[in-house]
Amino acid sequence: MIDIQINGLETKLTAQPSTWRELLRDIEASCLESNQVIASVRFDGNEVESFREEEVLQRPLGELGQIRIAAVELRELSLDALRDSQKHLESLAVAIVDIAEGFRNGNAELSNQKLPQVLEGIKLYIAILRGVELSISDTPGRTPSLIERTLEQMKPVLEALITAQRDRDWPLLADILEYEITSELSAFEPIAEEFKVRLVH
Repeated sequence: MIDIQINGLETKLTAQPSTWRELLRDIEASCLESNQVIASVRFDGNEVESFREEEVLQRPLGELGQIRIAAVELRELSLDALRDSQKHLESLAVAIVDIAEGFRNGNAELSNQKLPQVLEGIKLYIAILRGVELSISDTPGRTPSLIERTLEQMKPVLEALITAQRDRDWPLLADILEYEITSELSAFEPIAEEFKVRLVH
């Protein structure tokens, strides 16, 4: 029989799920407090980072001997996400300046290769903040989103960036990256700080 522990405590289920999807559904429905969420999952000692992806959800439990689940308060998880987002933003700022310098110094080919990674990084940063915003909202979906509003204000700069890249105007592209994109990203910092205050108090 499969050995299931949540936060170090053995867990017995009345139902007999056959897949991880069914087990996950049963655990979230009956084994967690209302303010708890699953932070990490281990199958037979190996951490499963993508435990909500379809391929993992379909996994038969018969293949597994041991499942370890860590559940935390949603507030704690959101605070961790905000701390991670700040580190992510700092590394993004360094990467943006590096790419801008590359464009100025005639290394356009290498900088163009790095640029999509930075844009993906920006998307990830915004997605983290939006997730935290949803977690602390009393009426998610109905309350106006500070993150989406700030992102909307950022769109003209992103469009100018794409135009400069299309026109192969590397000096302009470098300036947009180093001065305008970084300035637009800094607008998210006080919002993240406000979220942190709301989570702590």
